Amino acid sequence: MLRWALVFLVLSAWSFVTFATPAEPQAGMWWSPSESGRGYVIDAQGDRMVIVTFAYDDTGRMQWYYTPGVVESGGYHFSGPMLTFDFGQPLNGVYVAPVQVSNAGTLTADFTSRVTGTLTLPGGRKVAITRQNF
Repeated sequence: MLRWALVFLVLSAWSFVTFATPAEPQAGMWWSPSESGRGYVIDAQGDRMVIVTFAYDDTGRMQWYYTPGVVESGGYHFSGPMLTFDFGQPLNGVYVAPVQVSNAGTLTADFTSRVTGTLTLPGGRKVAITRQNF
């Protein structure tokens, strides 16, 4: 009887243990409060993730970047190529297929929680990001 009581006690205590959960980021709009005018859309599905960056190129022209990749380290780390595209579907026009223009380099993301993280842009610059709540 004592043995079953101990087993029950251990299992009961085990049910209250808080397990570490992956830091897989919340899907949605992200930004850096210190960098107005630039933003990120993050979406994870299983071990795959996409980060879409909307920013400006060196000439000041608006540019979107599409970064597909695999989430690793329990959801805490992501890495992929920052692909740029031109052309594509106009708002009120006929279909035009987008054309991949270049690979700007590797984008990495390291998440410290489901709503905070740090991006490392091509060239090594780090940007602290947070999920944008509105």
